[in-house]
Amino acid sequence: MVTDVNTVADQRMNQLNLTYLPTTYFDGGYSGVVLGGETDTALYTAHISSCAHRAVAPLDVITAIDHISSWNFKVRARVTNGIPANVTPDLPGAPVCEGGVPNQDVEVQVMTADADSDQVYYQFDWGDGTKISDWLGPYAQGEIATVTHQWPSNGEYSLLVRAKDAWDYETGWSEATVVTIGCCELRGDIVASGDINIEDLLYLVNYMFNQGPQPPCAEAADINGNAAGPDIEDLLYLVDYMFNQGPVPVPCE
Repeated sequence: MVTDVNTVADQRMNQLNLTYLPTTYFDGGYSGVVLGGETDTALYTAHISSCAHRAVAPLDVITAIDHISSWNFKVRARVTNGIPANVTPDLPGAPVCEGGVPNQDVEVQVMTADADSDQVYYQFDWGDGTKISDWLGPYAQGEIATVTHQWPSNGEYSLLVRAKDAWDYETGWSEATVVTIGCCELRGDIVASGDINIEDLLYLVNYMFNQGPQPPCAEAADINGNAAGPDIEDLLYLVDYMFNQGPVPVPCE
């Protein structure tokens, strides 16, 4: 009745498909009666009697508050009718990691899907005794996320990951991936050619006496395996092996 002077009322009437004034709405606007001529008591009675008797799918509401700065917050809400407002992301698959060497960045890839198309975050248990990582992200659901980690020493580590969405719905931990950290495959193969040859000897001599570059894998240059090298004992060990049929280099751990 006040749509001509009240913009809020006008907007609401438009939502209810107002066609004539005055109009009476029943059951939250589900049905209405346009008055015209004599009042039809039976029509009103029928509409009133039907109120609260129709099956209505329940609403599901989820809310969250994001802290942006000291005095700045963002309030989020999602409302659905008859379906859950949010579902937990899919359990991530085991992380993909090819391993690497100690104290150098090693790439780890992971991915999961989210039925609500929410962005996702990942948290890792690196398996090396360090604290579990912070939540990393956000990443688009279905996107392959790439992160890096440095493992401290040679060995095998059990790597796990879990995910959460923007509403903090968390998954469980994934299956473990065993990550192998270590650069040594054959002691004495300093240039990583696959065997021991004169290039390895020259590399070691250049490093020890000409300020040449460090061996890319210190363990491979520790020929005698005493963890003290590479030093002169390793050089003599390598020369003895290559030219005097001396003992083979100690196997890598």
